[in-house]
Amino acid sequence: MPNSVNYGGTVFSNVPIPGVGQSFPTGTPPTPNLDAAILKVYSKQVLFAFQPFTFFDQFTIKKTELGLIPGNTINFLRYSNLAAGGPLVENVPMSVQGMAASLIALTVREWGNAVSVSELLLHSSFDDTMSQAAKLLGIDYAQVVDLAIRDQIEADVTNTVWGGDSTASTDLSSNDQFSTVEIKDSVEQLKTNNVPGLPEAGGSYVSILHPHQARTLRDDDAWINASNYSGAQQVFNGEIGKFEDVRFVETTQCKKIAAGSTGRSGTVASLQTEYHAYIFGYNLCAHAIALPVEMRDGGIVDFSRQHNLAYYAIEGFKCIQPESGVVVVTT
Repeated sequence: MPNSVNYGGTVFSNVPIPGVGQSFPTGTPPTPNLDAAILKVYSKQVLFAFQPFTFFDQFTIKKTELGLIPGNTINFLRYSNLAAGGPLVENVPMSVQGMAASLIALTVREWGNAVSVSELLLHSSFDDTMSQAAKLLGIDYAQVVDLAIRDQIEADVTNTVWGGDSTASTDLSSNDQFSTVEIKDSVEQLKTNNVPGLPEAGGSYVSILHPHQARTLRDDDAWINASNYSGAQQVFNGEIGKFEDVRFVETTQCKKIAAGSTGRSGTVASLQTEYHAYIFGYNLCAHAIALPVEMRDGGIVDFSRQHNLAYYAIEGFKCIQPESGVVVVTT
C-alpha cells in the first residue's frame, strides 16, 4: 500500500511499503523506490554541485541528442575554410564555390558512481543526508568528467611546448619550470595555426595549469590578478589571472607525473616531476550528451535497512580541432 516515509527530515509520498494483506513472491524482498519527482529534485542538486568543480568542461562545445544508447555516436559537423575571395571585374560573373564539411564522430558511453546510505543514518543524522549524498555524487561527477576531458586532450593534441632547454621527458631538469617564455611560444603556435580565442573569454586564449606552475607567474610584473578585472569580465571556475592575452585557470587535475614513470615523451628524468599545462583557443573539445546526468535509485535492500543512490549519464568527449591546443610540459 502507498505510504509516506521520512528520509532524514524529507518526507517522500507514495512509497510502496508492505502492509497487512500484502504478500510478495517467496525469496523476493520488497524493493520500493524513491518517488520520481524526488529523484528529479536531487538530480538538480547533483548538477548544482557539479558546476563549481569543473575546470575543463566549462570550455567544451556541448551537443545534446537524446534517445541514443551506449555505443552509438553523435556527429559534429566541421566546415572547411572558403578559398579566398578577391576583386571583381565588371560584367564578369562572380565564381561560386561549395561549402566543404566533414563529420567528426564521437562515441558516447555510460558514466556513473553510487553510494549506500543506511536507514539508521537517515533517521538519526541531524543533517539532510539525501542532499549531502547528491552533493558528493555531483563533485565526483565533476572530477570524472574533467579528468576524461583532460585525458582526451592528452591523447589528441600533438602540439607540445617544452619548458626551458628540454625536448623530452628524459632530459627535464629543475631549470625547466613554467615561465612566460613557454606561454609566448604556445601563443605563437596557436596564432600560426590561425586559432581564434574563446568568445566567452573575450577573445583571449585560456590556459589550465597546475598550482605549482602558476606560482612563478605571479611574480611577473605583467601578471594581472583576476580580482582586478572580475567586475568587467566573466570569471571562470578556478581563474586566477591574466598574462598578456592568456587567461589562467588553476587546478590540481592537470597531469602530474612522477620521476621514473612514462611522461609525454619517454621516461621522466630522475628526481624530477613532470607537470602539464594546456593552452588553447576556440573549438578544441566537444562534450556530447546522449543522456544528461541524473540521480538513480537502486531500491531499498536488506529488509529496508540500506538505500542505494547513484548518478548515471551517457556522454562522450573528443577533441574536434586538436590544432587549437598546446600541451606545455615543465617541472
